[in-house]
Amino acid sequence: MNKPTKQQWLEFIDEQKQSNLSITAFCRNKNISADNFYYHRGQLLKKVKSDSSPFIKASVTKNASSVKSASYLTLSVGRNQLQLPTTTSPQWLAALMASLT
Repeated sequence: MNKPTKQQWLEFIDEQKQSNLSITAFCRNKNISADNFYYHRGQLLKKVKSDSSPFIKASVTKNASSVKSASYLTLSVGRNQLQLPTTTSPQWLAALMASLT
């Protein structure tokens, strides 16, 4: 295999996350160096960390009328979800968010 480009490394890193394979197994299957994989993943994480903000973008996924009838508020980040009753106080939620940073 030719030396992978930066874009290909980004694709490998994303593909490995989605595959649920260990990095070693993924690299063996793709015939790429695990050491190089770790290096490029580290470089990407450094860049993401330096570019990131403590805030995440929130978006409305349902229309307002369906939210009124919902009994839970679901916060999703990646594969993680947190369900809270719609009666959760904004102050409590703000304290929770502050404790996570």
